[in-house]
Amino acid sequence: MSILISHTVDKFRSEPYDKVFSEYGPVYFGIHDFDDKKNFLDGRYINFLATRPSNINNEFIEYAETYEKNTEELYRTARKAIFDKYCYFLTRINGAYLGGIYDYLYYFRIHVKAAARFLDENQIKFVIMGVPAGGFDNILWHVAKEMGICRIGLFQAHNDRFFWLKDLNDMGTFSTSLPIFQSQNIQVQKKISDPFYMAKYRKPKLKKKSYFLLKDILRPLYYAASLCKMILKHYFNIKIYKPTDWLFSANKSRFLSQKYIQKTSNLLRSTLEKDYISEKNQSIKIILFLKVQPEAKEAFGDLYYDDQLLIIDKLQNISSHNAEIYIKEHPAERINDSMSRANFWNSISKKKNIFILPADKKSSSLLNSFDIVATADGTIGWEAIRNFKPVICFEKPWYLSMPGVFEANKISNLERILKEKWTLEDINKTFTNLTKKMGFGYIIHTEKGYINSSDAITNFEYLTDEQKKKKLLNNDEVVADSFYKIFLNTYLKQKK
Repeated sequence: MSILISHTVDKFRSEPYDKVFSEYGPVYFGIHDFDDKKNFLDGRYINFLATRPSNINNEFIEYAETYEKNTEELYRTARKAIFDKYCYFLTRINGAYLGGIYDYLYYFRIHVKAAARFLDENQIKFVIMGVPAGGFDNILWHVAKEMGICRIGLFQAHNDRFFWLKDLNDMGTFSTSLPIFQSQNIQVQKKISDPFYMAKYRKPKLKKKSYFLLKDILRPLYYAASLCKMILKHYFNIKIYKPTDWLFSANKSRFLSQKYIQKTSNLLRSTLEKDYISEKNQSIKIILFLKVQPEAKEAFGDLYYDDQLLIIDKLQNISSHNAEIYIKEHPAERINDSMSRANFWNSISKKKNIFILPADKKSSSLLNSFDIVATADGTIGWEAIRNFKPVICFEKPWYLSMPGVFEANKISNLERILKEKWTLEDINKTFTNLTKKMGFGYIIHTEKGYINSSDAITNFEYLTDEQKKKKLLNNDEVVADSFYKIFLNTYLKQKK
């Protein structure tokens, strides 16, 4: 048998994982190497970035197309189960490549064959992976399921602890996660703080803005010249380009048009923004914290509410006619998808009782002015319930089972929500029990991720530089031990 581990985009040491799984190896590792020249498969390392349409080379296509076993049924089930999700993610993370449905159908088939070949020929029996969110990893996860391979999904939301799930749809309830880890006594504080990852966004300095402006002006000229050069070479038969070369070059130029759509969107948005909250009256005030559009890094739901206009429609449907809904954007609005934003603000301009708050306004300064907080699955929901504000969630956050949290599809009006009462002790008890289902260590983004956060796990104190250095030094050993404990309590118990 073999084991596949794909848990971080950062650098890691393979030795601790090889050591703990020595009886059951070899161990293969999924990596995200940003070097475009890297192949898909290099010894025991598979590079997920090499599977993106903008990076795919002939080595990967050859690997998939020369697999001789029948994959028709795998393709059929995958197409039915995850094709929408696959297209969504691939469009979101694939940079300048703006392929259409026929392109994605081609890559979908290639990805299914490559995933089947890798899992089959390397005899993978156990997969442990961060939440799939890039196209090929979604397919690898699904094909592993169809091949009867034991799979464990990972998700981190706290300093030094991570969640693990046998079923990704189980996020928030964790019914498939076993209480196999040492619990931690949680003492939650009634305190409003801005999530650490939101605080890192800053407006670029003037010098940097000038650099980006010059780059935007010169880029169209550069790409146009490159495309003309390709056309001339093709016309004079100097060089024959592959279809993917033409697609990639043309799409770079097409991608630039989004810059102007974004400028139009921002102009429209600025006409809607109002830096005020109306005085207290009989109306119910709801604040909706938007996700970065499009946002689907944690694919726990069915993506239905990733069209955030549907969230607003739902809130209006379950609210009284005089309810006021305020929209607060993510501070990283500059990186939002420009096309979806243009459509979004155009639709918002047609709605009644919808108000837009400044994007740079701190979340911590807003909560006390509202009766209800609405979010897809943002950390702001956790801040809200700690301060006794009820939360409506449209997806599956880690705190879904906490008191004061309501799933949008399970409520028909706001009366029950407003009557709900809970204490910090209620939250402490639920959270403490939850820690039994949390492994130790840092996964996903390590050095620039949750090691910089302060939360209930750290008693709301930041780690010192010395503590960070020590944790980073031993992190692979700690995570490997956690993975092995999960392995013992899932795969091995299942085999026995």
